[in-house]
Amino acid sequence: MKHIWMSEIDIECPQADVFDYVVDRRNYHRWFPGIIEMVPVDDSPAATPGKRYVERAMMPGNRIAVLNPLTVEIRAPEGFAMDVDLKPVLPRFEYRFEKLGDTHTRFSMHVSCRARAPLALVGQKVMGKVLGKRGPGALRRLKTILEAKPDTLMRGAEIREFGPPNVLAVSATVPRPRPQPGELLVRIDCASLNPIDVRRRAGYGAALLKFKGGTEWPITLGSDFAGTVVDVGPGVSGFQTDDRVFGCKPLSSEGTHAEYVAVDARHARLLPDHVPIEAGASLAYAWLTAWAALVRDCQLKAGEHVFVNGGSGGVGMAAILLAKSRGCTVSATCAGDAQALVRNFGADVVIDYQAQDLGDLETDADIVLDCVGNAEPAMDTLLKRGGAFATVVHPLLSNADTRGVPVGLLSSKWDLAGRRRRARKLGVRYFWSTFDSCDDALDALATRLESGVEPAIQAVFPLEEIALAHAALERGHARGKTLIKMT
Repeated sequence: MKHIWMSEIDIECPQADVFDYVVDRRNYHRWFPGIIEMVPVDDSPAATPGKRYVERAMMPGNRIAVLNPLTVEIRAPEGFAMDVDLKPVLPRFEYRFEKLGDTHTRFSMHVSCRARAPLALVGQKVMGKVLGKRGPGALRRLKTILEAKPDTLMRGAEIREFGPPNVLAVSATVPRPRPQPGELLVRIDCASLNPIDVRRRAGYGAALLKFKGGTEWPITLGSDFAGTVVDVGPGVSGFQTDDRVFGCKPLSSEGTHAEYVAVDARHARLLPDHVPIEAGASLAYAWLTAWAALVRDCQLKAGEHVFVNGGSGGVGMAAILLAKSRGCTVSATCAGDAQALVRNFGADVVIDYQAQDLGDLETDADIVLDCVGNAEPAMDTLLKRGGAFATVVHPLLSNADTRGVPVGLLSSKWDLAGRRRRARKLGVRYFWSTFDSCDDALDALATRLESGVEPAIQAVFPLEEIALAHAALERGHARGKTLIKMT
């Protein structure tokens, strides 16, 4: 047997309780990242030698494997071992439970392999790297669950695999984060659901995640948040406990669709008492995306004419509010039943795309922001010469998903260069715009919120119904923001 990996942790819980929880493999997905589910295929008790389970696990590269582990040796409550056939790798997982008095246990995992072919040596190295990355966090998560102290757990929505809305599960045993240097711990009252969350849940961008070193499972989605500071990490100034805050956490596996989030203080701002918590949770991600397109890329100037294609969604709404705050004239498209809503955002001219084709419009705009993905053919009539066209709907990540990262990114670069050449012939600039966390943008949004802006809110769902929120947003035709309330 070749040693692959080992780790241990002390748990404030009686030996028998730790053993009972770990030996019942139905609990495995709750604490070990990458395990989707383990389902027993017979009726024998959990600690019965020879008991079989079917395991679905997320392997490196976001590939799901179906395994049939077999418990082969049990020495309750001191330990048990399990052999798994991963062909050509044959690992043995040994779980040991050392009694440290009546209320404490030292739990350890030992993994070794029996080589069955030369290829197994490669598999062993891959397994060692995966366990080295996921294992320590798994043991900490197990400790948090078993000790079950009120300040260590929280409710959160998690996904353990990519797929439809029903892959979302709300768990009450998600470890509560602790603020690191430079971070705030925020108790979230409200978060928003953005289209990027829906697409990430379905697997959008998975190839690039794999290329960068894999995905941290399970994933909690969400970027926008509004709530109250409950702890301040070392080195943070300008915030204190009980402050009302809002902000946007850059995309990660520990998002804001949970009761608490640890967030870099640079990505949070104070929320004035007179601003509703829903308003604070509504705009940050969309505003930062619109800012990247209009200010960073298109160099928005006061008094310009901005044309927003798709004004009733989150980014469209934010773009209108941003442009109007800069003293610009705004034209926007939307469906007929959303025209009043878009006018309330501040649009000067509202165009029903169902009644008028984009190709028939001559707006002479300085900037076109495309939030739908169908405005590019009309660049020559929508834009004046010297103007700028930006789209937030582009194939960068989808190319990587479908063609692989190297080919996908190269083909995207080639595609973008070709579109820019065509734009230059028309005398305009062309951009694929992406979200960018920017201090100036957050400062501007804080000022806009303080002035009394009221974002449009289409629907509010409790955390327990987040799968329904995903399904609703996935159907499209946004009329403002979809929010997730924690209480």
